Amino acid sequence: MSSGQEIHKYLKLNKIGQGSLAEVFMAKDRIIKKLFAMKLSIQSNIEESNKLVVIREAKILKTLNHQNIIKLLDYSDSAEQSIVLSRHPSSVLSIIEFCPCSLSQLIVHPEFQFEVTEIKTIVWQLILGLNYIHEKKIFHTDLRPSNILMNSKGVVKLSDFGLATYLNSTPMKQDWTFLSPAMWYAPPEELLGKGNYKVPEDTWRLGNTFFSVCIIPEMWRKKPIMEGWNRIDQLVRIFELCGSMHLASWPEVVNYEFFDRNVLPLNCRRNILPHLGPIINDEEILEMIDEMLVISPHFRRPLRKTLDWLHFISRVDYQPWVLRPMLERYSNCTGVDFPRLDLLDDDH
Repeated sequence: MSSGQEIHKYLKLNKIGQGSLAEVFMAKDRIIKKLFAMKLSIQSNIEESNKLVVIREAKILKTLNHQNIIKLLDYSDSAEQSIVLSRHPSSVLSIIEFCPCSLSQLIVHPEFQFEVTEIKTIVWQLILGLNYIHEKKIFHTDLRPSNILMNSKGVVKLSDFGLATYLNSTPMKQDWTFLSPAMWYAPPEELLGKGNYKVPEDTWRLGNTFFSVCIIPEMWRKKPIMEGWNRIDQLVRIFELCGSMHLASWPEVVNYEFFDRNVLPLNCRRNILPHLGPIINDEEILEMIDEMLVISPHFRRPLRKTLDWLHFISRVDYQPWVLRPMLERYSNCTGVDFPRLDLLDDDH
């Protein structure tokens, strides 16, 4: 990967997405005519902390090389090159591989449904990617359907590492005093103000994402199953579904910044299996979600165990090609011509 010397070779095309810190555009390599995604932080009054988030994402991605992690091709915080591409000198930009759809787009489409085999294949690839970054002591901290991408060959990619952090480091604080999509997938310990980050937090997010993939296509409400309005409301919804926390199995929770036994419900029963049982006709999926969405991080199913369990129990070929029929169905629903997009992918 170059360090911005070749940014000028990319032609910025149409806008394809936007987050809280940056906009995403289609970009074409002027020489080889291949398409990529260009991420630009273009706010005229961009805060230094926001700029550092974009820079940190690029630095983390630069250290990663895995089929199920979005690939960074180029990056620049040069004022001169920023002016050329974004018309503002404070912009930070990165060039990443292009993926034509996200998991959230598949979930919310009213005419689209997942097959059980496809769900397991998606989760298998996600766990491979998560296990890889965890071995490098990196944690995503913002895993949710909109940050899970897919290329035209069915390869699932973890993306958006702007909030990623390292083992035992303090993650960036997020404002969860109001409605926030990121909050809907956050684990209880993060909502309660735990100071550092470890593996179980990403496991909860994966379970919550998996939970949405399973449930939403079969329910009339096409939205997250735990959709709180603020930090406390989100915790209440978690406890109502997953059961209240027990201090005997999680004693350190009393030291967390936002723990308050007078506000949080302490007598909720666990309702995951009763809630899911009538909807999901697959014992493996039910067991996996039940062991991922556990209130105490000490008793959450480890990702490595889930990977081994999927491998030995399921008779499923988890190769990306399994998802091609799914992409064809999505193509029929949306008009996106995935076969035409083969040239967008690299050898992955």
